[in-house]
Amino acid sequence: MTRGLVTNTTRPLLGLADQRLRGLVGQRMVARPTSTEIVFTPPLDQIAPASAAFSLRRIRSAYTGPAVRVRRFSDNAEADIGFTSAGNLNTVDLLAFCGTSSGFVTTWYDQSGNVRNLTQATQSAQPRIVNAGAYESAVNFNASTFSMSVSGIPSTYRASVVGAPLGSGAFRTLLWAATSQHPFLLDTGSTAAGVYNSTAFFGAGSLTWGASELATFWIDGATSTFALGKNGGATSSTGTSLSSTIPAVVGNASGGGGQQFGPLSELVFLSAAATSNDRQLLERNQGAYYGITVA
Repeated sequence: MTRGLVTNTTRPLLGLADQRLRGLVGQRMVARPTSTEIVFTPPLDQIAPASAAFSLRRIRSAYTGPAVRVRRFSDNAEADIGFTSAGNLNTVDLLAFCGTSSGFVTTWYDQSGNVRNLTQATQSAQPRIVNAGAYESAVNFNASTFSMSVSGIPSTYRASVVGAPLGSGAFRTLLWAATSQHPFLLDTGSTAAGVYNSTAFFGAGSLTWGASELATFWIDGATSTFALGKNGGATSSTGTSLSSTIPAVVGNASGGGGQQFGPLSELVFLSAAATSNDRQLLERNQGAYYGITVA
C-alpha cells in the first residue's frame, strides 16, 4: 500500500512514451483510454483531511458527487459531469453533451466534503474543458478573462497542484488572494516560481516551471512566508510575506487581467497540520497517475 498504488480506483493505462510525457500535445494534457487499467487508491483516503480538493479524477472515495458542471457554448445549456466507475472523468458523457460545440466549466466541485466549490457565473470568464468537440484533458485557463472564484479556504494551508502552464511573456497566476497579493504565480515567461506582494516578485530559490511542463508543485502557506517545492523536491522559501494569503481566485488574477495560468488538472488544499508524509504520499500518487517523475 505504498506510493498510492492499491486497489480502489483505476485509470487508463498509457503506453511507455505517454507515461513519461503524459501525452502533452501543444499546451494540453492528453490521456488515451484503453481497456487495460492501473489500480490506484484515491490519495485523500490516506492522508490528513483536505480543506478543499478539485480534480478531474475521483481523489476521495467518500465523495459521490460530480466532477464539474459544464456549459455548452451552442445553446448555454448546462450539465453535471461525473466519474466513471474507475474514478476517471466521464468523458463519454462530457463529449456527448457538448457534441461539436465547446464546453466551459461553471463549477468545479470540491471533493473534500466542505463544499468550497470553484465557481464562475460570468460566461466570458469560464475556463474551457472542451474545444469544438475535443476534450482538453484539463480545465484550461487559457484566455485572459478565464478564472474561478473560491471562498472559505483557511489562511494557513499546504496545497498541491498539477498543471502545465502557458508560456509567453506574462505572469501566470495560479492563486490570487487580494490586490497585489499573489500566493503563487510564475514570473515572466512561466519560468521562476514564487509569490508577488505589493512590492515585487519574490522567487523561491531557483525553482522554475517551464511552459507546458507537466509538474506537481507543493505550496506551503502555513505562514505568511511561503515555501514552494516541485515534483517532491525540497521546498525553498520565497523570502517575503504577504498581507493576505487566503486564495479568492484560481487560474488568473482577479477580473482576469491577462495572467491566465493555463491547463489545470488538480488542486488540493490540505490543512497546515499536513505532514511531510502526507505530502510525499499525495505527490507520489499524482506522479504515478499523471506520469510525472517525483522524488
